[in-house]
Amino acid sequence: MRRSVVLKKFFLVFLSIFFVIINTINAAEQRIAIVDWSEVTMNYIWFQQQFIKLNEKQTAIKEMAGRESNEIKNLENELKDLTDRAELASKKAELSKRKLELDDFLKQANDLLKKREEQLLVEAKKKILEAIKFVAIQNNYTIVLSKEQVLYAADAASVNITDRVLRKLNEEQKK
Repeated sequence: MRRSVVLKKFFLVFLSIFFVIINTINAAEQRIAIVDWSEVTMNYIWFQQQFIKLNEKQTAIKEMAGRESNEIKNLENELKDLTDRAELASKKAELSKRKLELDDFLKQANDLLKKREEQLLVEAKKKILEAIKFVAIQNNYTIVLSKEQVLYAADAASVNITDRVLRKLNEEQKK
C-alpha cells in the first residue's frame, strides 16, 4: 500500500517534468516512447528479490515478537500462583520490563524496515530511470512518458519501450 502511494507521487512528478520538456521541444523532432511503470516494478527481478528479503525480515521479526509475547503470557500466568509478596513484586517488575522491551524492539524494527523500504524504492527508481534513459538514448526517443499518466496516444505517435527497459534492468542483474 505504502509503495503504491510513493509510486503515484513519483508518477505525478515524473509527468510534470515531461510536460515541461514537451513544451520546449520542437514538435517535428519528437519521438515519444511510453513505459509501463507498474509492469517494470512488478517484473524487475532485483526489485522483487529485495522486497522478498524485506518481507522475510518482517516475518522473522513477527515470529520473534510472537515468541516473546507468549513468554510474557506465561509469566502473567505464573503470577496468579505466587503467594510470596517479594517474589510477586519481582516477577511483576520483570514482566513490566519485558513488555517495554518488546514494545521498543517492535518500534525500532518497524522503523528500520520502513527506512529500508524507502531506501529500496529510491534505489529502484534511480536504476529504472537510468535504464529508461539508456533505452531512450539508444533509440533516439526525445520524450518518455509513464503509461499510467497517458490518457491517449495514437499507436503511430508513441512506442511502448517497457520490454526493452525490463531487458536492460534484468540484464544488469545477471552480471
